[in-house]
Amino acid sequence: MKPLYFASCLILLGMCSGCVDVVNSVDGSACQTVCDPSQICVADQCFDTCSLNKPCALRNQACINNICIAQDISCAPDTRKCSDDGRMVLACLDGIDYSEEKICASDETCESGVCIKNACENGTMRCSGNNIEICKNNAFTLYSECESPQVCREGSFECEIPAECHSGVKKCDENGNILICENEHWISFKTCPNGYACNTATLECAETAACVTGSFKCSFNQVFACANSQWMLYKECGENMLCDGGQCVSADCVEGQTRCNEAEGIAFRQYCAGNHYASEPCLSSEVCVMDGSEARCVPKICEPGSLKCENNTLYKCEDNQYVEALVCDSSSTCNLVDANCTPNCNNNTLEDNEECDGIQFKPGLTCASRMPNTIGELKCTKECTLDLSGCTDACDPSTEPTCSGTVLQKCGSNQKWEITDCAESGQLCNAVSGCYKPSFSGVWDYVQDFEKLKEVNTYAANSFTDNGISWNFKARTDVYDNNVFYGIEGTGLVLKADKSCFIKVSNIPKAVKSMGFDWRSWGGNNDLGELEIYINGNVFKTFEFDRKNTDKSEFSVELNLSVTEFEFKLKTAKAGRIIIDNVRWAYN
Repeated sequence: MKPLYFASCLILLGMCSGCVDVVNSVDGSACQTVCDPSQICVADQCFDTCSLNKPCALRNQACINNICIAQDISCAPDTRKCSDDGRMVLACLDGIDYSEEKICASDETCESGVCIKNACENGTMRCSGNNIEICKNNAFTLYSECESPQVCREGSFECEIPAECHSGVKKCDENGNILICENEHWISFKTCPNGYACNTATLECAETAACVTGSFKCSFNQVFACANSQWMLYKECGENMLCDGGQCVSADCVEGQTRCNEAEGIAFRQYCAGNHYASEPCLSSEVCVMDGSEARCVPKICEPGSLKCENNTLYKCEDNQYVEALVCDSSSTCNLVDANCTPNCNNNTLEDNEECDGIQFKPGLTCASRMPNTIGELKCTKECTLDLSGCTDACDPSTEPTCSGTVLQKCGSNQKWEITDCAESGQLCNAVSGCYKPSFSGVWDYVQDFEKLKEVNTYAANSFTDNGISWNFKARTDVYDNNVFYGIEGTGLVLKADKSCFIKVSNIPKAVKSMGFDWRSWGGNNDLGELEIYINGNVFKTFEFDRKNTDKSEFSVELNLSVTEFEFKLKTAKAGRIIIDNVRWAYN
């Protein structure tokens, strides 16, 4: 503990006299450590000696009581700095550390160890030259630099392209004509005639001192010509004549008269000067109106001839104001489209010009009265006219149903056509029985269910075409015997055991890979029957069946031939019949 106590006393030497006493009381002879001749031993430690003329060799040492003592020096005595928040002045008085010396006033900020008045309020902005500055730490600094042609606009402190001019201000252009400012842009106001130019003082066309040889001008109703850059009298305009544009023309107005004119969508105020009308264009937001006998450019209120409805009254724009054109009574409404009063609608009261109103219809109106041979429900539009979309063609309930592909159409008891697409339920269409689900399975390119055939009771040959495929047959389509149904699904072809009976298919577009059909025996004894399939005139397949078994069966066979036609024939020992339906095949 003794060396630590001694070192701390040495550091505070000169400030604490007690420490001096301690150092002076140390007995150097008691040290056990051998030091260099230039050092002194204190508490068994060697220290370099120092004096006013012999400073310590190491920078981190201080000469205290003629001994070099290592110490950390944090500040120089009698120096000052600012606190991190800029609100206080800190001073180094003991040579060891900074401490608070002064708190700056509310309108001051510490800078370089001194409280000074704030230059600005933080967050405020200003325009400086062409740039925008913002106050930070109570001093203005660059916030944004405006690139030409933009400048800083006071108030908004944003970079904007400056306006060319202020509305209504006039100036002379480089060609000697007069410009006027509209919507912050210069536009042409007046073109000065030959020999005249815009006067910058009066901003009016004034005579120029010199002239262009060969040009003409008017003065006191006389025509002057320019020769050798000087104006010379050329002609005097006689009675009822006036000088205009460097020539004598007939006078068309009395001095002081004004009038309104329009050309190419621009309104002009014209005034009589020298018995001739001169023009002053109105601004694009103005129109020219006559106020008594005086023409004036005034702000545009409405377009000439435009209409508006207000308080059930029709108004028309005349002389830049809406004037009453038509007053509608309580039974009608102002209508801008027709520029008229139209009768009220949608009040469930029939007016003379209405066919309907809400749920009210004129007596005797029906779908049939407006669209013969139709039935349905009439509707009324919001314009009080008839809506016939609910009217449909009427039908005769005795009309037989028909199939168009898989779509079944039949007439209901209410005389409305009922349309059903059997395909939506995965079924086929049968005109007699309606939609039905076929009994065969598998993937087939073509299926013929014979449902489009009408009843055939004779043995005469018949034919029909379906999708370009020709069907010829000598068979029957009546599948009832003594009111017993022997069919499979509606219509089928009934073959009898007679070689003159057949079913033949031709004009098949592709080679048939496989084919099949549904069949059933139509009663008989126990004799076996045979069904033969012919291809190109030769028997391709023969199979036997039990004539007494009337259950429906399916038959399929692989053909793998480039056939374009085939034929069915039936043979039995005795007269027998077989029904064939849903003939189908798949292409190669």
